[in-house]
Amino acid sequence: MGEMAVGTVARLWRYPVSGMAGEELESVAVVGEGLLGDRVWGLADPATGAKLTTMMFRREHDLLHWAARYEAPPRPGAAPPVTLDLPDGDSVRSDAADIGARIAKALGRPAVLAPLRWRETPSPATRPEDINLDSDAERPIHVMTTATLARIAQAHAGADIRRFRPNIVIATPAGAAGFVEDEWVGRTLTLGGARLRVLERSKRCAITTMSQRDLADGPGVLKAVTAANGAYLGVFASVEASGPIRLGDAARLLG
Repeated sequence: MGEMAVGTVARLWRYPVSGMAGEELESVAVVGEGLLGDRVWGLADPATGAKLTTMMFRREHDLLHWAARYEAPPRPGAAPPVTLDLPDGDSVRSDAADIGARIAKALGRPAVLAPLRWRETPSPATRPEDINLDSDAERPIHVMTTATLARIAQAHAGADIRRFRPNIVIATPAGAAGFVEDEWVGRTLTLGGARLRVLERSKRCAITTMSQRDLADGPGVLKAVTAANGAYLGVFASVEASGPIRLGDAARLLG
């Protein structure tokens, strides 16, 4: 099928802590397991070591009202310190002596910040220093297009891009319409110096309807996505070749 230009990189996001709002970037490095620094940290129950997720909390403690950002660029093989911006407007660094108490107070339950561990068997933990959170998959990269975003915005005015938490947004050419990335599944996507394999479509859940730091509840969003595209929006991709991605880089589809 050859090579086909499908647009340019329009926006980039990284989410240092799983479940929290992230940081918008001008460039990012793609490494073997995903975007460098993406979802390196998570919150855990200190008694069991179990990962805590957005769906577990009462609305007033929702993780989507938290944000995480790096104070320095992340490095391969390391979980660098992050700053957490709490819902009350306060901030705390992950290396602060009182980080556990600050998180617990803001969250309304005991919790610790712990590095995520990928593709390893989980084990119970009782001390914060023992916790190394597990995941059941590699860190997939979430890709969306402006064509998809425009289509879902027609279906629901509250379908703000931040509800869908993409890593990469590709600006599609004039004339591209509908859920174009759905047709990319099983093919290779090149972006700047990186090469990604498009794995599957992204199925949406109730998180898309929840309020966030600057967004009110969107109770009709998931219903609109379901009616328009069977609850699917965007695609997940894995890494075939590492490299940098920058805003404005060309996006090309291979195979």
